[in-house]
Amino acid sequence: MNRRGGALLLALLILVLLGGLASLALAAGRLRARSGDRTLAQARARATALSGLAEREAHWDPAFAQALPVGGADALPGTPVLTDGLQRTDSLLRLGASLYLLRTIGELRDGSGNLLAREGLGRLLRLEAPGIPDSAAAFVRGPVMLLADSSLSGSDQVPAGWSASCPPPDSGASALHLGTIPAVTPVVSCPSGRCLVGAPMVVPDSTLSLGFLDRLPVSGFTALAAAADHQVTVPVLTPGPVTTLGTCNATRADNWGDPAVLAAPCGPHRPLLVVGNPFRMQDGLGQGILLAPGDLEFAGAAHFVGVVLAAGQVSLRDQALVEGVVLAEGGLQVEDLARLRRSTCAVRHALLGARRPLRPVPRGFWRWP
Repeated sequence: MNRRGGALLLALLILVLLGGLASLALAAGRLRARSGDRTLAQARARATALSGLAEREAHWDPAFAQALPVGGADALPGTPVLTDGLQRTDSLLRLGASLYLLRTIGELRDGSGNLLAREGLGRLLRLEAPGIPDSAAAFVRGPVMLLADSSLSGSDQVPAGWSASCPPPDSGASALHLGTIPAVTPVVSCPSGRCLVGAPMVVPDSTLSLGFLDRLPVSGFTALAAAADHQVTVPVLTPGPVTTLGTCNATRADNWGDPAVLAAPCGPHRPLLVVGNPFRMQDGLGQGILLAPGDLEFAGAAHFVGVVLAAGQVSLRDQALVEGVVLAEGGLQVEDLARLRRSTCAVRHALLGARRPLRPVPRGFWRWP
């Protein structure tokens, strides 16, 4: 009997021990599962935050960034709508004239709204504008033709209505920098004899050789085109300011800002634009930086203020007016009553609007819990 009782007790002890071991194994499995769930949730939150940094850099809002005072911070507009419990908030802090801290927070919540994981990431960004010369009205590889009563002036001028936003014009400069490869000379044929204004009128410039647009300081033509706000695909366009409910609608590719009324909603809007090949601006208003991979024409009463970069020929005809600077590899032709005027103020404002986080600050990326 004692043997039977001892055996039964031993069996019970073994069963209890096995049950305990099974419970421990089950608990350990649950812990591992929970740990895996937490790791997966944290990875999803981190991926959400990383995507926020990449998206905000790729779709930089220069007007929003420029409006922030130094030391000021604000949530970035256009909060994305995510699914599967993921949420993201993005904000921007201005640390200096050209230095910003981009911050994004990714969160994962369950169906009841309880927080499962949270990841915050930040990246320091230094804005840089392309190095565009403004010491002449035009920098052209050649050839150049000035016909009829057109004009090309190197005298620095302030666009109409911009006096409150511009310093006094600088001293006179050359009207034209002309490439020497191939060797060309401008053809001037106007009855008034005042088509070309500058001191000196023409400066030979050996740097204006084939491909010089891609050799501009900081970022050349190709890099600028990749960072453009809009790709204009139609061959002919009459652009102008576009407002929605009283605010400037910067999402429209035909909204090139309002250089005529700086106090208007689209007055500060100076986009970076890429047009097709060929392209004609027929009448309308525009400002900013205009990139043309081929031939570019301003016709009718077209009025553009800022920087024009063209891999082909730039033509101004009718009563077109361009204020700022033109850089062209394929030549320049100004005819009829068209005018090309140098404006350092127009160039500077265009470059402010074109600043992009092209070069993140080294070691400018970190996370916080």
